[in-house]
Amino acid sequence: MPPDRAKTACNPCREKKRKCNGHQPCSNCGKSGRDCIYVLNPRKRRYPNGVSSNPADLRESSSAAPERPAAINSGVVLARKLAGAAIVPFPVRLCSWNLGQMPTLSSMISGKVSVSSKLVSEPSSITDSVTGEYLRAMVDSYFNEIHPVYNFLDPEMVNRAVDYVTSERPSLCHPKHCLLLNICALGAHFLSEDEDRDSLDSSSRIALEYSTTLETPTLDHVVAWLLRVFYLRLTGSPHATWLASCTLMHFIETTELHIDPSCQAQSSTCCNEYDPELRRRIYGVARLFHMWISYDYGHTPMELRGATCSLPKESWTSDEIAVWQISDSLNPDRQLDPATLEQLLHQTVELKLPHTVQQLKRCNIGLCIYRRLRVAGCSVSNATVNKVLGLVDEIHDLVDELAAESLPWWHILNVPFQALCVLLALDTRESLERVSQTLSTLRMIAQNYYTDAVKETLASACSLLCIHSQRKKDDIHLLRKAEEYMLQWGDLDAPFLNDYPIPSAEPASPTAKPVPTATDFPWDFDQLVSMNMFEHWNVDA
Repeated sequence: MPPDRAKTACNPCREKKRKCNGHQPCSNCGKSGRDCIYVLNPRKRRYPNGVSSNPADLRESSSAAPERPAAINSGVVLARKLAGAAIVPFPVRLCSWNLGQMPTLSSMISGKVSVSSKLVSEPSSITDSVTGEYLRAMVDSYFNEIHPVYNFLDPEMVNRAVDYVTSERPSLCHPKHCLLLNICALGAHFLSEDEDRDSLDSSSRIALEYSTTLETPTLDHVVAWLLRVFYLRLTGSPHATWLASCTLMHFIETTELHIDPSCQAQSSTCCNEYDPELRRRIYGVARLFHMWISYDYGHTPMELRGATCSLPKESWTSDEIAVWQISDSLNPDRQLDPATLEQLLHQTVELKLPHTVQQLKRCNIGLCIYRRLRVAGCSVSNATVNKVLGLVDEIHDLVDELAAESLPWWHILNVPFQALCVLLALDTRESLERVSQTLSTLRMIAQNYYTDAVKETLASACSLLCIHSQRKKDDIHLLRKAEEYMLQWGDLDAPFLNDYPIPSAEPASPTAKPVPTATDFPWDFDQLVSMNMFEHWNVDA
C-alpha cells in the first residue's frame, strides 16, 4: 500500500521536488530554516456556485489561502531566521520584551522573589496603606520620568484628584482611585521603591477588575487602563500586555473616545476635566501603544469601526505626528512595496524628537522597517543600509544615556538586541564591526539590571552570535577544501599561466584592523549556549 501523502505541498518542497508532510512548518522547511508557504493549487476542481460541499476541501482552502502574517513586524521573525532550526516554534516568550520586574531589596537579601499575586478581599482606600507624602512623591516621579515622553495627563487634574482622595478617602472603586493607583504603581517602579510596591500593584489590579463590571465606565477608567498597559509593557509578559491593550481599546470604544470631540455632543461618559485636545492625546497614545504591542507580539491590531478622532496637532510636534503615522502605515494588512518601505525608513531617520526614549523608539521603527525588507527577501540599496548602520551607532549612545540613570524603559534592552539581529542579518564587514559594541552594550545592561529577562536576552544574543559564527566557520572550511584541491594541481606555475599569476593564500596583513569576535569577551559561552533561549512566561507575572 503506498504511503500517505499530504494533500498540499509547500512552495519550497514543490520547487525542490521533495516529499512534504503538509505541516506548518513542514519537516523539510523546519530543518533548513526556509519560509514554509502554502498556496492554492490553480488546477483545483471547480465546484458549482464556487463552493465545495466537502468540509475537508473547505478547511484545506482556508488553511492554504495566502495571507500576510501578523508577525511580519515582530523582531522574533528575524531572530528565528538567524537561529534556523535551533529556535522553538512561535509563539514563544519574546526575547528582550522588557527588563522584567525589578527585584526588591528584601528579595535580593533573602534570595526569594516576591510574588504580588494576592488580591485584597475588599476594596479599601489607598490612604490606608500609603501616606499622603508618599502618594505625592509617586505622582511627582511619574510626571518627572514618564510625562515628558508620553504626555496624556493634565498635572493639575491629577493634583486635584490627590487632594480629593486624601481628604475624602473614597473607596477603591472610585474612578479617581483607579487613576491614582496606576499612576503610583508606575511612579514606584521608576523610583525603584520597595515600600508598598506589591500592594500598589495588587490594589490597582483590583480597581481595574472592578471597572470591567461597570455599565458606563468613565475616561478616568480609560486612562487607568492605559497606565496599566504601560506598566505591563515595563514589567509584564507579552500576553498579559496584549490582553490589557485589547481591553483598553474596548474601553475606548465604550466611552466613544475614538470619536472626535468635534463630532459628538457632550455625553454622560465624557468628563469635563478632559478637554478635546487632552482626549485626542489619550486616544493617540493608546492607539500607538496598541499598535506596537500587536506588532512586537505578532498579533493583529484591533480596528475601531467609525473612528474619527484626529491626532493632537496643538500639543504634538510634526515629527511626533509622523511617528504615529509611520507606525500606522506598518499595519501588516497594508501591502507596502520595497520602495515605499525604504522611503519610510529614510523618513524615520530624519525625524527630530526631543527625548532620549523617543529617539530610541525612532531607531526601533527604523530597524522594524529594515526587518520587513529583509524577511520579504527584498534587495536594499546601499544608501538604506548606511542609514540602518547609522541608527545602530545612535542606539549605543542612547542606551548608555538611559542606563546611566538606571531607568527601567524596555527600549534599553529591546532595541540593542534587535540591532544585533539586524547586524548579523546584514553580514557585511561594516555591520560585523559593530557587533562587538552591541554585545558590550547588552553586557553593560546585564551588569546594571539584575533580572532574569536581561540574562535571558544576553544569553540569546550570544547564542545567535555563536550560531552565526559557526556558519562562517563551516563556509571557511568549504573554501579551504577547495583551496587544497587547487593546490594539488601542481601546475599553477606552468608556462601557460605566466600572464595570469595565481596569488597564494597568505594571512591578512598585520596592520589590518581585526574584526572583533565573541572570543574577545571573557564569558562562559558553553553555559550561555546551554541556556534556554526562550522560556514561557509565568502567567501570574
